[in-house]
Amino acid sequence: MGGRPGSHLLYQLGIPASTDTVLRRVTQSTFPSPHKGLARVLGVDDGAWRKQQKYGTMLMDLKRGRVIDLLPVRSAESFAAWLRSHPEVELITRDRCGLYADGGRQGAPKAAQINDRYHLVSNLSEAVEREVQQLQILARAELVRQKERPISGKLTLVEARRQRCRQARYERYLAVKELGRQGKTQWAIAEQMRMQPETVARWLHAPEFPERKIRSDRRRDPARFLQDQERGLQPSLTRTHLAAGRVTALLMKPPKPVSFEQKRYLDHFLKVGPAAYKLRQLALQFRAMLQWRRSQRLSPWIEKAIASPFSFLGQFARTLRRDWPAVERSITRPWSNGPLEGRSTV
Repeated sequence: MGGRPGSHLLYQLGIPASTDTVLRRVTQSTFPSPHKGLARVLGVDDGAWRKQQKYGTMLMDLKRGRVIDLLPVRSAESFAAWLRSHPEVELITRDRCGLYADGGRQGAPKAAQINDRYHLVSNLSEAVEREVQQLQILARAELVRQKERPISGKLTLVEARRQRCRQARYERYLAVKELGRQGKTQWAIAEQMRMQPETVARWLHAPEFPERKIRSDRRRDPARFLQDQERGLQPSLTRTHLAAGRVTALLMKPPKPVSFEQKRYLDHFLKVGPAAYKLRQLALQFRAMLQWRRSQRLSPWIEKAIASPFSFLGQFARTLRRDWPAVERSITRPWSNGPLEGRSTV
């Protein structure tokens, strides 16, 4: 980058120096070789030579906090070959990708492997988010069923209009399905029905009639707002369209640091999907187990997660069982891929 950034930084630190001086001192300096010494605790992660196109492997000596080698490819074979030429490696920290796990077993069968704690929490968060999405789908289906039940003998003007629009849309849906059974292509159906091809494709692959999501508030639908008030409902507390990512972050957050606004947002979701109470309990138990180094609680937690009604969380627990030794060491050992993560994304 030249000497100008260094000269500017040194001036701010009270050490004025010209750009030529900075470059001269840097080129005359001698740095220790990164390969000097033995790497007993090795961190491994992928690094991008060209983002989303070409990846390699980055290796770091975690005791010294120094990158010691860069492999041109990301593969189990190349990592195993590197380990065979470095028999001094005793511990290997890695993410939960099976590629480096296989390479470690092939190249250094006596070295102990450790799962990175950050990736454990990240994978748990992904499983919880998918469970949140499933709970929202079930809540919306139940809401549709409740709306189909007549609450009173007389419909409001808004409900009558929505019912007519739904019936017309349902008839078009049946016509599209019938044309699809006749063997017509999506483009032919779209042209005949005067619809977008994407809508035709979505309807043809839908297992049942896709209901429209109704988002009503006081400004858009005064009649619906007044009707909900008469029933004792507050529209802001009955919505089901919540951001799954935000709900997941709040479910995995301990109760004490949660602000009032966050608690109210989470309560909206818990009213819609009360099963999330159990989901939150399991997620917090896993995070507490990592924080307080309680490895003896790992086996009971896996059994509870597998026996729970949450399929994605159960699948996450099964992967932990398959990689049991590395997961247990991630709880009891202090090593992680933290020093390597920031460098592998540069």
